[in-house]
Amino acid sequence: MITQLENGIFARTVQIKDQGWDLTTYLWVTRSMNLYIDAGLGEDAILELKSMSHPNLPDTVLYSHHHFDHIWGATALHFPRIIAHSAFVNHVEKICADQHTQANLKEGKNAVRWPNVWVSEDMDLDDDIRIIVAPGHTDDGLMVYHKTLGILFLGDLAADEGQILPALDQPVKSYVNSLKKLQLLTITKILSSHRPPEESSYLNQLEENAYIRLGNVQ
Repeated sequence: MITQLENGIFARTVQIKDQGWDLTTYLWVTRSMNLYIDAGLGEDAILELKSMSHPNLPDTVLYSHHHFDHIWGATALHFPRIIAHSAFVNHVEKICADQHTQANLKEGKNAVRWPNVWVSEDMDLDDDIRIIVAPGHTDDGLMVYHKTLGILFLGDLAADEGQILPALDQPVKSYVNSLKKLQLLTITKILSSHRPPEESSYLNQLEENAYIRLGNVQ
């Protein structure tokens, strides 16, 4: 199901059969591009979102991190730019293995296109979009901030629905530092991959829960 959340902001949400979790991928149509945030579990996600894109703007896809449910669909279109964190390259073995071990979850073809734009520090992608490096859930996490609309894509740095924190494969302190980078932003809405949209106050909940976890592990 595709819903329009704001002007130019589209979300495709599917319930993953027998898995107990939903997956949302996004298309943000900015003044300079059609920005697909993550590529879903296969080509179906991108192809369905494509119908909402601007026909005269170039297509770009950004991988929020290397997990299979975020990267399998980018072969659906010819993307001149495929953006990922530079640490994405550290996970080739897992990426390849997941194509086989998780293949029962695919939506259409589950091939992986390799990134050609590497991000290692926060950067502006255009006048509307800022990419924010965000380790925590993984070492190659990226967040996306729409400067004009005040919308933040938190990705899997948000907790899955029903959880208080995401799974973290990085130190809790790294996760807290990623959240702290957002304190000066004007945020109107928070989008993520596995839970409905949240208000900006959700960041406070995550930070409080992270500090509790940090205290328990010290």
